[in-house]
Amino acid sequence: MALIPVTDSLSVILAGVFGIYTLIFIIINIINYIKSNNALKKYDINVLKKEVETAIKLDGIDTYLTDNYIISNSKTIKITKYSDIEWTFIANTTGRVFQRMVISSSYRLGGIPVIAYLKNGKKDIIAFIKNEINANMIFSKIRNENNGVLIGNTLENAKKYKSINPKYKKDSDKIAIIIAIAIVIATLICSYINK
Repeated sequence: MALIPVTDSLSVILAGVFGIYTLIFIIINIINYIKSNNALKKYDINVLKKEVETAIKLDGIDTYLTDNYIISNSKTIKITKYSDIEWTFIANTTGRVFQRMVISSSYRLGGIPVIAYLKNGKKDIIAFIKNEINANMIFSKIRNENNGVLIGNTLENAKKYKSINPKYKKDSDKIAIIIAIAIVIATLICSYINK
């Protein structure tokens, strides 16, 4: 009589994948906590409080449109100056399987990401939206405060942004590749255990 229950390799693989997904989720939450603290350190809290007092709060999401900033507290505190945004759009919900998985889980947790490429060359999620009205309000405010901003995830905007920032490259599937490698490693470990 065995004290250790017999498991099939599929169960072990699924447990490994779930474990990796949980680990990634925990790491992302730690990174978000650190980013929130760093974002707040860059600004005078009293100035931000005054900005938020006169801000437009978007229904259903923790996002404020102030005179100078978009402040989002959906996952992590993000403070983005309108004038720093060069290109912004809603994350593409069609496309790669992993991207759809991330966006659908993001929607359940708080909304679909609004992406922005900033003047410093960084790409950031500036807010999470739940509906088209939120998106229109965000994009209208950004356009009113920053005439030259590119709005929408189009090939034309990608070309224009590349002319502004030659270092721009289309997103790669780095995270998807890392997860695929982790799944392969988990599969190899499981097959070794079952021998």
